[in-house]
Amino acid sequence: MPGSLREAFFALEEDSPLVMYHRKSDNDDFLALYPTSQWRVNQKKTEEIAKRLKKPELNRVLNAGAMNVSLDSGGNGRILIPSPFIEYFKPHNEIIFVGNTVQIELWNVDKYAPVKALAEESLSAHTEDIFDY
Repeated sequence: MPGSLREAFFALEEDSPLVMYHRKSDNDDFLALYPTSQWRVNQKKTEEIAKRLKKPELNRVLNAGAMNVSLDSGGNGRILIPSPFIEYFKPHNEIIFVGNTVQIELWNVDKYAPVKALAEESLSAHTEDIFDY
């Protein structure tokens, strides 16, 4: 994990395991890395939605797809990616780390390129709304 992301991420929650989850939908397909505290927020929201919709399987699927991960003890920022998630990075086995507010996204290189291009186009169209000149 790049040092800048590691420092920002662990300022939130030192010495707790991280939670990795495969976020896959029509618009997203990446591995998300959450601090434990944020993962608990996600679990709570899912529980509330599951109760409201009377769909307890939402909780089951969310929790079954999550795995705890930790940085290695050597302090160099490596993460051991659990084997069920390794297939996501094939065929290149290259990972792009993207910081995104409350999570770090781990993208397959091939899947990230079109997402990045679309995001850059969208950002370009809204720069005046975002930045004060």
